[in-house]
Amino acid sequence: MAVGAWMRRRLLTGFFVSVPLVVSVAALLWIFGIIEGLTASIAQQALGRELVNLDALRTVAMVMAGGAQHLVVLRNLVDEKPLMKGFENG
Repeated sequence: MAVGAWMRRRLLTGFFVSVPLVVSVAALLWIFGIIEGLTASIAQQALGRELVNLDALRTVAMVMAGGAQHLVVLRNLVDEKPLMKGFENG
């Protein structure tokens, strides 16, 4: 019985590790495709030619810009909360 419990535990652990990993990779590929589609046409219109092999760089720039904007918004929201100011003062 100990072997069965060990095997079941390993299978469940593998499942709970593999599923989020697969979902994360699929989400990154999906976002990569969306950002590439948006920025490729903009870059082609601005420069008059297609930029090759810069897809990953454009994706990273867009994700970083979105993350920076998110942090600015959160920082502004947290600063305006009176509860947080009360903790900072005393």
